[in-house]
Amino acid sequence: MSSFYDRLVKISPILPYLGGGGFIALSEVSINRPHDFLWWSLLTSAWILTIFFALVHGKLKSRLTPVAVPAVLMIAVSTIASLLFLDLVANRHVFIAVFGFVLFLFLEHVRREDAAHATEERLTISEFARMVNIGSMFLVASVAVGVPAFLPVKTWWTIPPMIVVALLWSWHLFLACTSHCVRPRSRTLLTALVVVQTYLVALNLPTSMFVGGAVVGIVYYLAANLLPIGATDTVPERLVRKYVLYAGGALALVLLTARWV
Repeated sequence: MSSFYDRLVKISPILPYLGGGGFIALSEVSINRPHDFLWWSLLTSAWILTIFFALVHGKLKSRLTPVAVPAVLMIAVSTIASLLFLDLVANRHVFIAVFGFVLFLFLEHVRREDAAHATEERLTISEFARMVNIGSMFLVASVAVGVPAFLPVKTWWTIPPMIVVALLWSWHLFLACTSHCVRPRSRTLLTALVVVQTYLVALNLPTSMFVGGAVVGIVYYLAANLLPIGATDTVPERLVRKYVLYAGGALALVLLTARWV
């Protein structure tokens, strides 16, 4: 076992490259073989998890394990699901390359976790996981909004899965917080409720699935920062203004530039 661990230590610097490169290669194969898309997607997810667990073998601090593992799964699930519909609005090859790079960056953060000594450096993985969390919510919500238009499912069938996603994603935000959390369960439930309510609105918007997903993602970003999960009972007024300005401006831009049916 020790010799196996020693070999992992020696090759650990190249594992993030193998993770990102393998994701790109397998994703390209999956979109070029649409009849076998499901199997290649499962293989892609398995590759990501294999590289991740090889990388963290004996390294990742136990406190951050429940933060990093879901983040890797979020990258796999959200990007692979999005590949089904992405050519409607964007080039899938570019999307694959971008998320392969994101996966590489995340795996590199994980690799450096063990070597980091400063608290600020060690906590960067939590912040990166929060960014992955919020970005993947946009992709998952987009797919959920678009599924009824392309598959024989009723719109309301997508609501229960989105409730589960909202709860899991909101709880992950709490786990990824770097400060003491006040009333984590109530804050998690409130965040999930905001996401589900916004998703119900997005389902009725007469526009594209990615606009609906963007609306959910932006509101989720605002809720995640203002509730706030993992912080104290009060939020500085300056931060409130900043997040409302960012989210409000992004939401206005999306709605003003959207193509309405």
